[in-house]
Amino acid sequence: MERTLPRPARPRLWARLRPWARAVADRVPLTGLGLTVLLGSLLAWEVYATGHTDFVLRAAVVLAWAMLAVSTVGVALTALVVMLRLRRLPAQAVLRRTEVGRPFTTDLKLPRLAWWPLVQLDVRWDGPPDFQVSLQAEGPHAREKVTPQGRGFRASLTRRVTIHDIFGLAALTLPHKSEAALRVVPAMAPGHMRLALRHAAAEGMPHPDGEPVGDLVEMRRYAPGDPMRMVLWKVYARSRRLLVRMPERAITPQPSLVAWFVPGPGDEATASAARTFIERGELGEDFVFGADGTDHLLHTAHDAVEAIIDSAHVRQAGGQGLHSLRALDRHQLNNTVFFVPAQAGPWLDRLKAFCGALPARPTFVVAIDAVTARAPGAVSRALLTHAERPAEAPLVGDLKGLVDRLTALGDVQLLHRPSGRRMSPGELDRRLK
Repeated sequence: MERTLPRPARPRLWARLRPWARAVADRVPLTGLGLTVLLGSLLAWEVYATGHTDFVLRAAVVLAWAMLAVSTVGVALTALVVMLRLRRLPAQAVLRRTEVGRPFTTDLKLPRLAWWPLVQLDVRWDGPPDFQVSLQAEGPHAREKVTPQGRGFRASLTRRVTIHDIFGLAALTLPHKSEAALRVVPAMAPGHMRLALRHAAAEGMPHPDGEPVGDLVEMRRYAPGDPMRMVLWKVYARSRRLLVRMPERAITPQPSLVAWFVPGPGDEATASAARTFIERGELGEDFVFGADGTDHLLHTAHDAVEAIIDSAHVRQAGGQGLHSLRALDRHQLNNTVFFVPAQAGPWLDRLKAFCGALPARPTFVVAIDAVTARAPGAVSRALLTHAERPAEAPLVGDLKGLVDRLTALGDVQLLHRPSGRRMSPGELDRRLK
């Protein structure tokens, strides 16, 4: 069952004004720079150009008005063409199951505007999850190319097509909503990641090579393929019903591993590692898997991966579903693995409270793509565009603190996803120096 966590509540006034402000900004053809140029040129015309008969300033003002007019008309005409293209899109815009980082194209085709190079088009998808959208040249058209940046699912899609001039004076944004059936799976980790686990052996077996069955005391109807030696011929002679003996179940086989995925900010690398371990059989053939956002425990690789996808929408509630593991027998929790984010959060306190009741120390798996010694400054964040901004990497000090807190609760395996190798705590200590 899929759940979505409501976003944190904003102040009532801002919650009411934001949609209106966004709608007005989308429909006003002049940008902030364009309005500044317009007001500045009007002021210059009234105060300086007319009062002092400055013909040079008059010519500059007229040139500014001409640029504003050409930019606004070009943007408006292009927006009309784009609007007609958007209306021809199918009701369901995207029907796809894809992977993080794997680009794909959609049915949206927009004009390349080779005849009017002063106007450009940008397309953006509202998230989550996040997508990097670009326009790829294809003959006289430009086809939409999308690259998922994170896992998740979408039942509806809102595109925001922005038409703007190259000077930044005029812009119009056309929102377009459509149905979608898009599921983004975490990327498979490259390399040969291995997971060191304590596979607990099942108890109650009479012999390591024996089968978990008892005496032939139960009966059922005969089915094609049953051995004839198991048929109860005396019962058949009396009742003319074919029954066969079947062994009773002496013990209930229990899974040898219990795994839980804890979502949270900075969990994309860990989600990739969890999917890799599940689909490569690192968790064994018989396991129990759970994740926040699902109402029941899972036993198949497909269901486990789907649960990891759905957990992307409950990142703020990581660890709240751990109570589902209390339905298991206590001895099943002797070998428990938790896939956790690389950034500490409220999930850590919830996990700490749960681990105190476990019969044995669990294993924590943390995966990262990179670490950084310091966070980028405000100027660097402002100068980098959204497409150029690098993925958020945890600070070395913060990651070291998280690993130390997890080590107090259990065994920690810190994995470097790009190379597939395990990182030792000493590597983090050396980076801090």
